[in-house]
Amino acid sequence: MADVIQLEASWKTALASTFSEDYMRKLKAFLHGEIAAGKSIYPHSNEYFAAFDHTPVDKVRVVILGQDPYHGAEGGTPQAHGLSFSVKPGVRVPPSLRNIFKEQNTDLGITQPGHGDLTAWAQQGVLLLNAVLSVEAGKAASHQGKGWGKFTDKVIEVLNLDREGLVFILWGSSAQKKGAKIDRVKHLVLEGPHPSPLSAYRGFFGCQHFSKANAYLEANGKTPINWQLPEAE
Repeated sequence: MADVIQLEASWKTALASTFSEDYMRKLKAFLHGEIAAGKSIYPHSNEYFAAFDHTPVDKVRVVILGQDPYHGAEGGTPQAHGLSFSVKPGVRVPPSLRNIFKEQNTDLGITQPGHGDLTAWAQQGVLLLNAVLSVEAGKAASHQGKGWGKFTDKVIEVLNLDREGLVFILWGSSAQKKGAKIDRVKHLVLEGPHPSPLSAYRGFFGCQHFSKANAYLEANGKTPINWQLPEAE
């Protein structure tokens, strides 16, 4: 695990007690052991906490909760870089993200560029949080049950308790279970099917979560998200 000192300052403060927990020590030992054994782990260790680095606690306006990081790579470049649903520049847009872009086009009338780097959303206050923050190359869900789930539960708890007027976007049953304790009075919770090609036609398309999120933010005196991604540099 990247040293906790690398975690963005506001999150480091908010999650300070978490890093002394036994499960986090075990998680760190597990990750070090996997790397020492020569296994390829995605994303790179300095990107485990990328979502937090881009989106400090007080800047969060929207949370999009994913599952595992992508476990594939293209030309030696891992798809995953620490932001849920996002891929690095030059990596093909995965099917779930393509469907997210399709829904945005229907909902907002925007056409996204050909890349899938969502950093611009994160920099505006969209916490792109995966439930699990690492994975072994080529082995989906290989790091589930190792401690990340408890860590990201704590992240959601902090936001739920300490902030007001956030939008939580929960796609698929896994995300919805993880967000079950979110206060629906203090926050807007948007739920729907996962954007995967296996489930998107069950109600993800037409959900209008992006326009609903912005309407809620504006109604609560906050700046809406500009969901239009910039062209790749």
